[in-house]
Amino acid sequence: MSRILELAAKSLDLTELMAQSLGDHEDMLQDSLNDTKADNAAFLGRMETAKTGGAS
Repeated sequence: MSRILELAAKSLDLTELMAQSLGDHEDMLQDSLNDTKADNAAFLGRMETAKTGGAS
């Protein structure tokens, strides 16, 4: 019975680690998405400037 409880505790620990890892990956993906959005906005701004010759 003790072995079953030990394995259950290890399983819970692994589940918690996996949840934490998924949270970390979610944060990294959100950061990457935000960076991509900023890069795209900057690129579109440069294209608009080039299209208008710098005139507003």
